[in-house]
Amino acid sequence: MNATALAAALSLPAVVLYTLLTGEAVATLRSAFMAAVALGAMLVNRPFSLAASIAFAALVLLVQSPLALLDVSFQLSFAS
Repeated sequence: MNATALAAALSLPAVVLYTLLTGEAVATLRSAFMAAVALGAMLVNRPFSLAASIAFAALVLLVQSPLALLDVSFQLSFAS
């Protein structure tokens, strides 16, 4: 395991812990899902796509709660 993969593997639990400690707000969940995709790409030595990670985060949040689309914090989180 190279240093990048090791750093990604050690960072993922910190991202999950931070998300749980902050109360799982929409913006925090979005950034956690995006970080998980980026760290996962580092772990398997694959290129990272920002657009794909944003789409994945939106899809996961909307599958979990479809009415989140009407939430202002969801809209602002993905509009930026």
